Amino acid sequence: MPARVAVRGGALDADAALQRLQVAAVVALAGSIEGGEEGSAEGGAEVAQPPLPANAAPIVLCAVLGSLAIGGAERIVLDWAAHHRQRYRLRLFVIHRVDHEWPIPRGVEVVRPARGQPVSDALQAFAAEAAAAWAAWQETAGRVAPVVLCHMTRREHRMALEAGGARAVPVLHNAREGWRESFEALPADRRLVAVSQACVDDLAALGRCDAVTLIRHIPSPPSPPSPPCAPSARAAQRASLCQTLAWRDDPAASLVAMVGAVKPQKNYGRALGILAELAADPNDRTRLVIFGGPVGAGGDEHWRGLCAEVLRLGLQERVRLPGFVAGAARLLPAFDLLLNTSDFEGLSIATLEALQAQVPVVAASVGGQGELASAGLTLVDAQASVAEWAGVIRRVAHAPRPAPPVWSRFPSHRLWTLEHLAAPAVRRRHVMWVTANLNAGGAQRSLVNLATHWARHGSTGFSFEVVVTGESTTDWFFRQLTAAGVAVTRSAAGRDCFDHAEALMQRLLASGPCIVGFWNVDPKIKLLVAKAAPDEVRLVDVSPGGYAFEEMRATATFQQLIGFDESRYYARLARLVMKFHGAVPAEVACPTAVVRNGVPAWRPTAGREGAGARVPRIVVNGRIAPSKFVAEIIGAMALVWHRFPAAALHLIGAAEPRHQDYARRCVDLLSPHLQAGRPVHLHGAGFELQRVAGEGDIGVVLGHHQGCPNAALEAMALGMAVVANNSGGTAEAVLHERTGLLIEGHDPATLAAAIERLLGQPAERTHLGEAGRAHVSQNFSMDGMAHGYLHVFQTLLEGETACA
Repeated sequence: MPARVAVRGGALDADAALQRLQVAAVVALAGSIEGGEEGSAEGGAEVAQPPLPANAAPIVLCAVLGSLAIGGAERIVLDWAAHHRQRYRLRLFVIHRVDHEWPIPRGVEVVRPARGQPVSDALQAFAAEAAAAWAAWQETAGRVAPVVLCHMTRREHRMALEAGGARAVPVLHNAREGWRESFEALPADRRLVAVSQACVDDLAALGRCDAVTLIRHIPSPPSPPSPPCAPSARAAQRASLCQTLAWRDDPAASLVAMVGAVKPQKNYGRALGILAELAADPNDRTRLVIFGGPVGAGGDEHWRGLCAEVLRLGLQERVRLPGFVAGAARLLPAFDLLLNTSDFEGLSIATLEALQAQVPVVAASVGGQGELASAGLTLVDAQASVAEWAGVIRRVAHAPRPAPPVWSRFPSHRLWTLEHLAAPAVRRRHVMWVTANLNAGGAQRSLVNLATHWARHGSTGFSFEVVVTGESTTDWFFRQLTAAGVAVTRSAAGRDCFDHAEALMQRLLASGPCIVGFWNVDPKIKLLVAKAAPDEVRLVDVSPGGYAFEEMRATATFQQLIGFDESRYYARLARLVMKFHGAVPAEVACPTAVVRNGVPAWRPTAGREGAGARVPRIVVNGRIAPSKFVAEIIGAMALVWHRFPAAALHLIGAAEPRHQDYARRCVDLLSPHLQAGRPVHLHGAGFELQRVAGEGDIGVVLGHHQGCPNAALEAMALGMAVVANNSGGTAEAVLHERTGLLIEGHDPATLAAAIERLLGQPAERTHLGEAGRAHVSQNFSMDGMAHGYLHVFQTLLEGETACA
């Protein structure tokens, strides 16, 4: 016979009991609670989500590049354009024409100076068109100067763009030795973009330590790979390549590729010297193919010099010079090795493409080489002898193929779009709160409490909105916000952190907030927005407790790939708002403030009179999750029921989808007690504690890395005596033996002893409950929380007149 579970107004079997704890349950309490149902249950089919942003005309994103020459810098721009052409309107201005150019992705507009037209005039007109397009986008008219990323350009080009109404941002693609202009020509009042940490370090050495954005571009490998990296496919491609290059397909020969324009920087002379060293061994059969041709002034001379050196060294049977090949990356799997002998580099695209194709790389240890680690990359001192280089090549060429690098398909191209959206705009006294969801959690409850309190009381001097980055499993809080007149939207429908970051950056343009507040948000989204947001936007992170720091540390690989680590994140924050007075980790170097949570002041429940004579009620209010130690609470109650078999357990809360197995485990733990007739009440998701369990006697609140737990504050506000574990800021609310009982850890026996103490001493229970209510009223009020955040915001804007 199935176990029965008591609920207010009825009973249900064990399967239905699980539903009470699961996110998919529809919890109808209308028959037992005055005032009707609490709203859509977690996971129900009728849950309403905040609306997505209204579709508007696509934003025009513009870039300028020196040419479409077959080089790494140009590849970066076109790679970005190919990925974003369907999301945005993309316009590229190309200054110079060259004989060999990359193909233009379909759907990307390319603008060139008209015949006889001065480049400066054409650039100014290009910028004016971009500014007009941005002025027509949503409500940003007259407030935004579009960002134009400038690749391989000069100061005069950027000045023309500025004259046309754009914000020209230089992109440095090379180490200092390869910069096209002097450091002094770079603007001091503009952000710069660098493609390697080595370039960032070069700028720092010259005194430019701020307003520099690092974007390490990872080229997109063919999808699906063409040809595949299977040995048979490699062999077939190798045979075809050798036939094309008029070589006999010799399986014993090592094929070495080099990719890049023929210019002094690439030091092809060193490569030929290494090949000659290898050729001195009569058993060596190494062959070299250089994919690249002459470029720029002196290009033809360098090309002739390269050809002459091949002949001088007698390497004509070992070397092939096919010139520029736009699809060279697709040929790399046929090779045994990629060689890079450059004197200086930014972050070599050819190196990354080879590693993606599982081709080992031997490269000079210069510039950004090695900033993206891979088992297939071997770095050699640029000053090493040709004999040392040759020894490394012999070893690597015959080693097993390396595994694909972990970063291979990371969408770094999306970082360029975020930089395009980082346009400065007129800021107003507006706060954009960003939160992960509107589920039935304490963090969401405190945000809704704050937003609705501000909306109803006004006079804050700030307008505000709430943007939700994920899907919510209940619409209760959403309906509370909209009923209070708070604007609520959802940034994107999926879970991709880049989708949300781009949507938030667009919202920064459209609504012009001077402050963005992160309230329990995916750390990857926080990192991306903090990296890209204009400097005039103040960022505030409201930390729920130690979880926030742990979650940030867990994104270390992501931080490295986006070129923005947690130290830079914290340095970018205007304030970190803690919810209790506690130490922050040493790496958190930013101004902090403490604003405690606040809860509404509730009237004492009339039913509490004579509580000592009736069945005592033990209330647990919170998510069904491992971090809330629900299983341990059930274990404690198993001990309590030996002495107090009539004590009733009320569980208020539901499990999110990720915690369904844990919810099932909790029901399994309850089953023997249900069969024994213990009074257990499962309420499912609850949003108004006073209505669901206002006559409770003891509130039990356990948690890991607590901030300022609302569950404890709400129970105390109702006059319950609270038993809680000493975690985070709990001790600031539950003062041991003054406003409740505080235990260390979450051991069931220790918890049971505290509950039994209160059950056995009704007078002490009543005293602690009254003291707790007074403590919350004085120190954790809604007015106190609202004034605390208002003070933080006003402090951030003191002395500023930029915010309207």
